[in-house]
Amino acid sequence: MVDVKKVKSLTIVLMVGIILVGGCIGTPGKNELKQMFSEFNEKYNETQSQGYNVTEADEFIKEARKAYDTGDYKTANDLLDKASGALDKAKGIQLNKAISNEDAKRKLSQVKVASQYRYVLDGIRSIDDVIKIIKETRTGFKNLGWGRLV
Repeated sequence: MVDVKKVKSLTIVLMVGIILVGGCIGTPGKNELKQMFSEFNEKYNETQSQGYNVTEADEFIKEARKAYDTGDYKTANDLLDKASGALDKAKGIQLNKAISNEDAKRKLSQVKVASQYRYVLDGIRSIDDVIKIIKETRTGFKNLGWGRLV
């Protein structure tokens, strides 16, 4: 018989793990940020040449460059996003950020998976099923594995 309480708690633990892992998706590296700065500059010049007020974007991009120069790429990326948003705001554009399939695949390939699979013999999956799941998700850390339902 399946212990519903244990299955629910396992589901909650896995959901929390997925949320935590989702926040750890890789920050762009130095070269990727360099390209992003270049694209921003093109957008900035275009927006400025059209007569829009780019003052807010100026402040964000200055801070982003400082962060980039000190090697704080996460902060640089966040500030670059804010600078880009400020340009959109200046033009009165509200965009839904859609990413291409290639960007999505690249970002997903950077996800690190940690699993806590407490009850292998829970009556739902076999040991082979669990091993297959762990291999398919490329789990890097396993915790409390191979327990048994009492």
